[in-house]
Amino acid sequence: MRRTDGMRLAVVAGLAAVAVGALSGCQVSTYAIADGPTVARTATERLTEFAGRAPDAVECADDLDLKVGVSTRCTLTDGGTRYGVTVTVTTVADDGNADLDIQVDEEPLP
Repeated sequence: MRRTDGMRLAVVAGLAAVAVGALSGCQVSTYAIADGPTVARTATERLTEFAGRAPDAVECADDLDLKVGVSTRCTLTDGGTRYGVTVTVTTVADDGNADLDIQVDEEPLP
């Protein structure tokens, strides 16, 4: 089956709607910092759970300091279109595991 633009836009719209509630309980790391590839892998897993399929790629160049309120920017690629993604730490448990809020920008990157 060939993916149409309408299908791609529906999936991206679904990804853009990801909110904290959909990601609660997400285990990221037991360290004080999650490296970029770990953040990208976690974002991909959570977005896949939410949308029912994986984006083509998620890349996070920067590490994420696991402190509440700290964010990093990533790039999601789907169907040849790139979107910005903001990953924010919402809670950090005593054991060092963090919950993340993952928000996909509504508009594609230029």
